[in-house]
Amino acid sequence: MYVRKRLLFIPSLSLVWNYSIHNRLYRKYLCGSLKVTKQSACFVSWKAISTLPPPKTWNERYQWIWKKDENRKRKEYQRYCSQWSWPIVKAILGKCILSAVMSIILVICIFRCPHSSMTNNSSSPYPRVVLPTTYFSTPLFKVSLIPGRSLATWTMGILGFLFLSLFMIQDYLIYKPSKEWRGFPEDFGLSFYDNVSLKTKDGLTIHGWFIKQHDDYQNAPTMIYFHGADKNHSFRLIKAFGYYVTMRCNILLMSYRGFGPNEGQPTEAGLCLDAEAMMEYLIQNRKDLRRSFILYGESLGGAVAIYLAEKFQNYLDCLIVENTFTSLTDMMEGLHLIMAPLKWFSQNKWPSLQRIRNIRIPILFLSGLRDGFVPPRMMKTLYDEAKATNLKKFVSFVHGTHNRTWIMEGYYEAWKAFLDEVFSSTHV
Repeated sequence: MYVRKRLLFIPSLSLVWNYSIHNRLYRKYLCGSLKVTKQSACFVSWKAISTLPPPKTWNERYQWIWKKDENRKRKEYQRYCSQWSWPIVKAILGKCILSAVMSIILVICIFRCPHSSMTNNSSSPYPRVVLPTTYFSTPLFKVSLIPGRSLATWTMGILGFLFLSLFMIQDYLIYKPSKEWRGFPEDFGLSFYDNVSLKTKDGLTIHGWFIKQHDDYQNAPTMIYFHGADKNHSFRLIKAFGYYVTMRCNILLMSYRGFGPNEGQPTEAGLCLDAEAMMEYLIQNRKDLRRSFILYGESLGGAVAIYLAEKFQNYLDCLIVENTFTSLTDMMEGLHLIMAPLKWFSQNKWPSLQRIRNIRIPILFLSGLRDGFVPPRMMKTLYDEAKATNLKKFVSFVHGTHNRTWIMEGYYEAWKAFLDEVFSSTHV
């Protein structure tokens, strides 16, 4: 059979494609992307060969990737926080305006009521009734005769506005979904898949793909892929492709509510319901699969995976987390000081440190030591506190960043070594 090899250079990544299709080679570049008409005749090997900036001779179509992901003048968390789309910005502005209106009304009600209206009528034994119109009977900016009252008014108004604004937009600061679409599985050589639509317990519908191994998928292990807090599941196809080829596993890849084509607004409670729907789909609806499930989560997805592992660990073989945090309140306190006062009122806590202490299944921790968003020490803390498990491993990558640990040398080898140990007779 005729076989050809072509080396495709992508920033910090080299893909060696080896495939033949009836003596004809079908290819498209990764950015555009790659298309193989018959998946059964395709096999791929990956290797990270360099972390240096690309040479000037590279094709112009690749330069935007490097400039976006490898700009040394911007820290990683700054690149992450800049990924706000215009609909999210409009929603944040709307929340801030609503907070300002509420703060003004609160200040008027507390400080701008005329002093005489708050006193009792000396001829009446009952307190005087204050009508709603009384609150607005004096101009808003009229200086009060009580010393320091104007200063207290403005101070309370500003503090109230800041608190209400941060409280109302906290979900938008954490979750950054996008409706932009990167492609479909067949664009990345994953042509053997099922479209999946699941109904959650609160009535929302989430969409994704169940990517199956092209040969004997019934006996292959199945991985549930929980992505991070930005974009949607279509942006993870190239990464899922690596797991598909190297681990020889099926992959359930879906977006959370509010991400991609899904309806709703992402919250901690909502994402937990989405994760439960995915797990129940595999347990109840996929009777054709081998009962071997792997949970994998990156960044925020690691917190989702830890939640699901604690609840469904009797159905799972192992848990793999990459560059995730101990809790979202720890992130607020350590990195986002402006949100530190809100940690006690936050609707999104994600207490992974508490939950991981109860997990008994094997756990693999993958940490990029150059992570500029989640401190690597949090991954180490999670590893130290996972004392209930019978098998745990911690693998660090010196040059791994928050979003680019997966292309480091030895990454897939760490996966394979861990899964081989999990599926061996000792840990089955």
